[in-house]
Amino acid sequence: MQILLVSLLAWFIAQSSKFIYYYLLYKKVNFRTFYASGGMPSAHSAFISSICMQIGLIDGFQSTSFALAAGIAGIVIYDAINVRRAVGLQGQTINLLLSY
Repeated sequence: MQILLVSLLAWFIAQSSKFIYYYLLYKKVNFRTFYASGGMPSAHSAFISSICMQIGLIDGFQSTSFALAAGIAGIVIYDAINVRRAVGLQGQTINLLLSY
């Protein structure tokens, strides 16, 4: 249960930092930034990285469970990076189309 709570805390910190950044940048409170997906830092990556590290510290970094967690973390982080890149390219293309 402690692993889940610490991982949720990592998710919460990542999401909170987006909320605080938006507030400092625009001087407006926008609760959508707290629960919306996307953006940096990645709450999904923070959550899975936290689980992976805790498994390594508890079960050992040579354990099968850590290997599985590291593999899943790698997939989640890789996917998060590529989805953000693709969305950025799509946004540029849409902005280009709208400028005509």
